[in-house]
Amino acid sequence: MARRRTVSKLALDIVPDLAGCDDAQEATLGDGVKSQETQKDLLDRFRHAPVRMPRSGAELFRVLALYNPQTGWDAFLGMIDFTGVAPRHIHQVLLGRHPGSADSPGSGYDPRQHFRDALLSRAFRERLMSAFLHAYPSTGRDVFIHVPKCAGTDLILNLGSRSLPIPKMLEVGGWTSDVEFIEIVSGLARAAITADRFFVYGHMELGKYADVAGVRPDDRIFTVLRDPIDLMVSQANYVIGRIRQDPRGREPDAAEYLHLLDLTHLPEGLTNGDLKELTLRALLNPLISEPNRASYYLGSGSGAIYTAALKNLIVHNVEITTTKNYDRWLAERWGITEQTRHNRSEPILANAEARRLCAAALDAATQEDRKLYDLVSWALLETGRASITGQEVARLGGLPLAEGLGANACPPLPRTMQNTVEQNILVAEAAKYVEVYLAVVSAKIPGTAVLETIVEAGFGANQGGEHFRLEGWARAEESFTWTAAHQCSVQLPRLRGEGRFVVRLIASPFVVKERLPLQQVELLINGVRIGSCEVKDVSVIEAEVPAAQRDDEMPVTVVLRLPTATRPNAIGASADDRLLALAVRSMTVFRIVPPRS
Repeated sequence: MARRRTVSKLALDIVPDLAGCDDAQEATLGDGVKSQETQKDLLDRFRHAPVRMPRSGAELFRVLALYNPQTGWDAFLGMIDFTGVAPRHIHQVLLGRHPGSADSPGSGYDPRQHFRDALLSRAFRERLMSAFLHAYPSTGRDVFIHVPKCAGTDLILNLGSRSLPIPKMLEVGGWTSDVEFIEIVSGLARAAITADRFFVYGHMELGKYADVAGVRPDDRIFTVLRDPIDLMVSQANYVIGRIRQDPRGREPDAAEYLHLLDLTHLPEGLTNGDLKELTLRALLNPLISEPNRASYYLGSGSGAIYTAALKNLIVHNVEITTTKNYDRWLAERWGITEQTRHNRSEPILANAEARRLCAAALDAATQEDRKLYDLVSWALLETGRASITGQEVARLGGLPLAEGLGANACPPLPRTMQNTVEQNILVAEAAKYVEVYLAVVSAKIPGTAVLETIVEAGFGANQGGEHFRLEGWARAEESFTWTAAHQCSVQLPRLRGEGRFVVRLIASPFVVKERLPLQQVELLINGVRIGSCEVKDVSVIEAEVPAAQRDDEMPVTVVLRLPTATRPNAIGASADDRLLALAVRSMTVFRIVPPRS
């Protein structure tokens, strides 16, 4: 008769709890003798134990964190125990709703396939951000409401490595394949376990974001504004740039842009004028260059209304800066001092030219954004800071601002604010962009103005410029004339009649690498400062003659102040002892004839 073996003292020391447990399972040791199961045997069962089908959003993302790209879908789904899972479980956890009559699975229901289909469905993508954020309620959030073409891509790439990025774009179909989508979501779920803060960003409406994701007291929400007309022009340039990158519309965005422009593909061999014409068409198409985009994205889904946007900025105490203050804000707020610009639109159509050709249409399309931008710009000027919060804007605006909200009106801004606005007199720089800027649009596009040339003179020897130059000039050379003083001037003929008049100079600066990298230029018309700029390459310098500075019976004097004019022999560039700043090649004066109604 075989002796019954007992568990050794060593085994009892390792598993004392199992050794004394009445319902402990027995295991065969040898010779048919059985003993109690050890803790190792118990734990070994979990090496291949299935994971319960998630019952909540938090559980869902913990399970998704287990997805392994190397083993794929079958292995992942094989880890999950779908025993007893009904359609309502999957609908509630993944889609956030009860199943409807159209969701009836019929016979042969397969919860495993249903779970996979739901994960890859459009409905799950569209609620991904809110579901993800609610799954991690204790994690802090930095929320960037990205108004398109307002330095957003630059900010995202600068901040995206500091916190766990949660992009709104993940909710948009067509940008990632099913495999890429699940891999990205799985990676985010794994990283979220140890993340201190989320960086939530994208083209999303502030009001809708607050409704679906909620805004907690410690959330930090911020946005960047841009001059509304500059924003529209940048969008039009971006669209044509994307089509040039993808001329046959293989990506979804380029395909949509081509469709909106009534093109099947981008024709080959387009001239600069053709490209500008196409950009103008994009600018005047409200489905491409959408009106009042800042008011729309900062609003509440009720249209692009200034008051809806401003109320949201105040209620959620959003931090606001502008592209003019962006570099300073980036350094002060985030400690980022590199001046890199990402996703910058190629300036096929310059802001100055767009404003000249389409002023009335652009003014009408930016009325709501103009109120918001001017108000925030005024508030920033008042405080002298790089950014300001919505509640600070409300305090500064006081009662006039509160009263104006009821009528969707911006209170009158102080004259000091209005007087700080200068024209952008540097409208094109570098040979490539000067060439594009000077290209003529041959087609007549409805809604655009016509330019009527009044004066056109070259500044080379005997090219006509000698009739307009006053003091401060050197002797004319073959194709240009140097400025030869810290101040030089030209006199225009009388500018008579209706319309707006623009004076244009094409010039190259005197620069010496590292020793003199640029020339500072200030432009005055009849003694009134119009604007200033820094010139580093061949450039177009241009300014509109203010109506107040025109007199039908008096000529107009244009003065260039050149504080950095330098003698080449003083910096070892050559033996030339003239005081040089700009080599002016030509001058043109033209009248802007408004489009016919």
